[in-house]
Amino acid sequence: MARQVIVPLDQSHVAECAVPYARALARRMNAPLVLLSVVEPSGNLPEPPIEEDLPPIEEPPSGPAGVRYSASLPIGFNPGLPEFDESQIDELTEQLNETEQYLSYVGDSITDVHVEKMVVYGNPVDQIIRAGEAMNGIGEDSPVYVIASHGRSGLGRVLLGSVALKVAERATSPMLMIRALRSPVPSADEISLNRIMIALDGSDFSESVVEPARHVFGRDGTEIHLMTSVDMERSWVTGEPQEKDSEGRTARDNAEQYIAGIADRMKARGLTVTWDVVEGDPAERINSVAADVQADVIALATHGRSGLRRLAIGSVAEEVLHKSTRPMFLVRPESTHGVRD
Repeated sequence: MARQVIVPLDQSHVAECAVPYARALARRMNAPLVLLSVVEPSGNLPEPPIEEDLPPIEEPPSGPAGVRYSASLPIGFNPGLPEFDESQIDELTEQLNETEQYLSYVGDSITDVHVEKMVVYGNPVDQIIRAGEAMNGIGEDSPVYVIASHGRSGLGRVLLGSVALKVAERATSPMLMIRALRSPVPSADEISLNRIMIALDGSDFSESVVEPARHVFGRDGTEIHLMTSVDMERSWVTGEPQEKDSEGRTARDNAEQYIAGIADRMKARGLTVTWDVVEGDPAERINSVAADVQADVIALATHGRSGLRRLAIGSVAEEVLHKSTRPMFLVRPESTHGVRD
């Protein structure tokens, strides 16, 4: 079974910027495109039951013949719950119907991939995560989130406590984060996902992005560019490295051996792979190398929960996210190694 591509939408222009990228990815992977929208509790509507009290998620029912959509009942919503009176049920039903009509409007323009729509009720982060978990398979069959963010200043708001950050912190599935910078938004036919730059730092942690990136993007014509950055102290007179190990090797020598080894393993699996070892500030060099090789996507491993904040606030990942105009493919190592926070 092909993995699903999940696009959370909130009826905003920013969120809709992710749609053509998700469409291009779903077409590339021959995967279903799931348009997901969350109706939030507000005003007259009570909070949904706590997670432990919710029934298991079932497969969405099939639509009528010739209809490309399938839709589940709202996750966590049961009209028979005593917490809802008749007026609240009417209000919620109206909101759910309006949201479904919006998703149908978006989906009607997509004819080249199978589209499913899902309208859910509750906390956006909880329900986006729960929907992804319901679709989760093993290895290659786990879904991919495609989420759009604001531009430079807006992205700061997105990263600091918003839905996108919280989904990235908790999701066990990869995320493709799209920068909503370009106007007009490119169409799916104008989007290329063929050249993927993977940033590594020599750790097993950073390497956990390699296999998910290969599974998601590794099709005929894909080019993988591996890069790492080293901090080198050089003589201001000769320009020669000042520090060498017991075998006379510099940090650059060791980095080149390391990244060439990963490239060779990927080439053995039929991929086209190039690589770079550069010197300087990691975030700046990640963005500059991505520009030099004209990467379509930058791929990085991120920590979960508290770890993502360590990476995001004042460090490499935050700087890359803020400065890059390219989509970023983010993977939690926990999703591939089973490590928990």
